[in-house]
Amino acid sequence: MIIGSLCFCCACGCLESVAGGQDAGFGEVAGEEPASFMLSDAMASLDAGIADSLFSYSGYSLYTVIGSGVGRDGAAESWSFLIVPEGEGRARLLTLSGNGWQDAAWPEEPVNGTEFCCTGEILMPDELFAQNRGVIEEMMTDNGVDTTDIELAGGVYHVLPGTTGDMRKLRFDARTGEPLQ
Repeated sequence: MIIGSLCFCCACGCLESVAGGQDAGFGEVAGEEPASFMLSDAMASLDAGIADSLFSYSGYSLYTVIGSGVGRDGAAESWSFLIVPEGEGRARLLTLSGNGWQDAAWPEEPVNGTEFCCTGEILMPDELFAQNRGVIEEMMTDNGVDTTDIELAGGVYHVLPGTTGDMRKLRFDARTGEPLQ
């Protein structure tokens, strides 16, 4: 549902670039492959953007993370964060891609209830992909894709073969990396 909503927001153009966003993210060089980066780098860029007053809030609670175009090494072409800024009651969707940051109001409360993600207690996607390389590569090969999409919500990673293939979803415990049924 979140991935579908994110696709809708991107398609209808309801995401706006943050002023100065290019300086806060990672740039893309014309004629080259799209930039990809690890979740830890995206999180560091988000924290730096907050410290540099790129965003109008001083902290946040993180509820969902979505990586699009995730390669076999766990690096993604974009990372989206569903957050609730400190002192605000409304959720925001922040997306970092090669074009910098996009910031949009999220029309709903986070769908996974009151549980927020504590990134200090989970495996990063590169660690998850390394630990489960066989099953993830099998899914990618079976679906004929080079990248996947990944979602972290409620302590569970959901790995999908993008928008193609049989849409078989792999689920993993975000803390241990163990497959879930």
